[in-house]
Amino acid sequence: MVAAPLVLFALALDLTPSQLLVVPPVGRGGRVPVHTDAIQYAFAVGEWKPPIAGDKIRSAAGQEIEWRAIVKGDDGWFRDRALNGGYAFWSLDHSREEVMLLEAAGHSMVYVNGDPRGGDVYGFGYTKLPIKLKRGKNELLFSVARGGMNVKLTPTKSSAFFNTGDLTLPDEIEGEDSSLIGGIIVINATETYQRDLIITDENNTITRLPTIPPLSARKVPFRFDKSELVAGSEREVNVVLRDNSRTLDKATVKVRVRKRTESHKRTFISNIDGSVQYYAVRPAMPRAITADPGIVLTAHGAGVEAIGQVDAYASKSWAHLVAPTNRRPYGFDWEDWGRLDALEVLEEAKRTLTHDPARIYLTGHSMGGHGTWIIGATYPDKFAAIGPSAGWISFFTYAGGAALQAITPIEKILQGATLPSDTASLVKNLAPLGVYILHGGADDNVPATQARQMVEYLKEFHMSFEYHERPGAGHWWDTSEEPGAACVDWPPMFDMFSRRRIPAVTETRRVQFVTASPGISARNGAVEIVNLIRDGELAEIEAASEPHTGTVTIKTKNVRAFFIDSKMRYAADGIFVIDGQKVEALQRLSDLRYLFVRRGEIWESRGKRTTGEKSPTAYGPFKNTFANRFVYIVGTNGTPEENHWMFSKARYDLETFWYRGNGAFDIVTDVESSSMDLANRNIILVGNADVNSAWERYITSREILVGSGRLTFGSFSSTRTDLSILFARPHPMNSDRLVGVIAFTGLEGARTIERSPYFVSGASYPDWMILSSRCLLDGNSEIVGAGFFGPDWTIDGGDFAWGKR
Repeated sequence: MVAAPLVLFALALDLTPSQLLVVPPVGRGGRVPVHTDAIQYAFAVGEWKPPIAGDKIRSAAGQEIEWRAIVKGDDGWFRDRALNGGYAFWSLDHSREEVMLLEAAGHSMVYVNGDPRGGDVYGFGYTKLPIKLKRGKNELLFSVARGGMNVKLTPTKSSAFFNTGDLTLPDEIEGEDSSLIGGIIVINATETYQRDLIITDENNTITRLPTIPPLSARKVPFRFDKSELVAGSEREVNVVLRDNSRTLDKATVKVRVRKRTESHKRTFISNIDGSVQYYAVRPAMPRAITADPGIVLTAHGAGVEAIGQVDAYASKSWAHLVAPTNRRPYGFDWEDWGRLDALEVLEEAKRTLTHDPARIYLTGHSMGGHGTWIIGATYPDKFAAIGPSAGWISFFTYAGGAALQAITPIEKILQGATLPSDTASLVKNLAPLGVYILHGGADDNVPATQARQMVEYLKEFHMSFEYHERPGAGHWWDTSEEPGAACVDWPPMFDMFSRRRIPAVTETRRVQFVTASPGISARNGAVEIVNLIRDGELAEIEAASEPHTGTVTIKTKNVRAFFIDSKMRYAADGIFVIDGQKVEALQRLSDLRYLFVRRGEIWESRGKRTTGEKSPTAYGPFKNTFANRFVYIVGTNGTPEENHWMFSKARYDLETFWYRGNGAFDIVTDVESSSMDLANRNIILVGNADVNSAWERYITSREILVGSGRLTFGSFSSTRTDLSILFARPHPMNSDRLVGVIAFTGLEGARTIERSPYFVSGASYPDWMILSSRCLLDGNSEIVGAGFFGPDWTIDGGDFAWGKR
């Protein structure tokens, strides 16, 4: 009886390998929706076998590559050229079943006994995941991207406990009375859902936590009361993790106490996923009674924290400086969820800071300079002026994106999906904005040729942009000892900002707008594009008031329906000439806008939007489904292997979205979802109609049916078991929400998409894609089909292409 604890203690030791087997890259990835990987293909088709030194594997390109052993360095890291995109394998024997904590860094993901788990590609060191070791042999296979990694297994200390390595915390602001909210990781080391956990602080403030899935880690919100400490101090907040009956863990986190006039961090709950995010503020410091200050939104560069971004500026008398996070220091390059984070933070700043709504500006450095270009060009009516510093243009000119040449019809579809990232195609939207471009002439990180190319684009249409290239300056530079780094806090840029304002709709006589997708950007001032004739192609609208005739002349390209604000000059008279046709508006809608819809070649006025059609609040492409507090619904009606895969896939996505986007989402079973009110949330369905009972509630189209060993998609029908499909659909219970589907016809198809990189910025997806497992070897040539649904969400009404069927 006495010996048992000693045995358990002896077993509960750290485990770490002294050597690993490695193999160079066996495929190609990057910012593409379909990657190749011979090892993932082996998992998909059931051919994976644990290697021994000297074994060979055939890569996706057909080359024979050998596994070989490497040893750990003195610093605990494994480093080898093979780990620049290759794999590392660790096989270990264990004496019993046991849950341990996998602590690894440098890897992009890991297979643990065949299950995909999240990684730590940037080597931050806070990825700690509970895994179950089997009695006997266990296999850990790491995909490593940046040349090195470390790994160890450590004991778990409770059924649930904190990981304080990745906190999202606000600063406490002196004189503000509201409670504060932070984000902390909770690890569930059990094989069951943890549904009754709470966090309390020393004042007994109780936060009831969302459900933590089995053997997973989730970042959760927790609330705590403010203190009475004075600015300049650091406060310790003691938090306790409890279930219904007992204390599971304790932790102490530190919070700065700041004055309102100092730079500080604020937190908020994101509408994207319900997670806690932060932003940084350097408040305006008026020296006299003046008009309300403006807001300068400033986007940080790669690896930079938002608080560090605002601290690179001197305080302004006429504007607040506000820095969003891009969801992470690397995040999403200010696209995808990084773009959404910038918009959320702007709205939070408008809500919480006294400001002049006509004085909103955008700037940023390096990756944030790219963010300035792409966000400014995508949402031109939100800013009076933009100022990119050391900014690159797009993934296709700088950051490793694939510039498809549209060789095949399917690649043309994939190319169309990349348009929202194509800054050059949207640059005309900058015409009415002030633009100040800043770049170091000797920048060896982002070459000045990026800025010079944008200058050439702007020369074609912009009347008043400014460009300053600092001779001899590198990527980060300063020219004086005054507060603020000159490469971001450049006086001539801010002088230009102070002279610009956003015009009111009533002042607008002319507006021009280009969009790649109304689901991403639909509006510029007085006009809003509702849906397109063909998705995957640019849409343009130009509206100009004619004072002599009292009409509004409108020209469109690839636009099927649009709104125009009746407050635009002369629009109230209701006389319009659209693409050469005179159209009299029937009636204004409740929001004082007119709606026009194209039927064939004829434009007509409508009194309301047609139900069941795409609209800016419910539009593709596929990645748009991961918004509006999305929830994963996993099936439980399949085989044990299918049910296991569906949960494992959802958990892998949860870990990936946490790491890349500081995010979290709920995972529920199909049975649980039947009693939940999910009408106001986007749905992510995992499985198919045979294995997920929620399918019939959320997929109402008769054109689409996915089951075990069967797929019908419009005119296409197949009984193959190696197919997978990703697609977006309208939410049947809410016209402003979407359903995303991750479906398969068999486990071979399922394993094909278990690592689909839709949480990687620049990996662009159309509305739907059907893949076969052979895509993992041959890439795009094995895509079965891809396309965009029509304006009425039909398959045949859209633009699509078929490949090998």
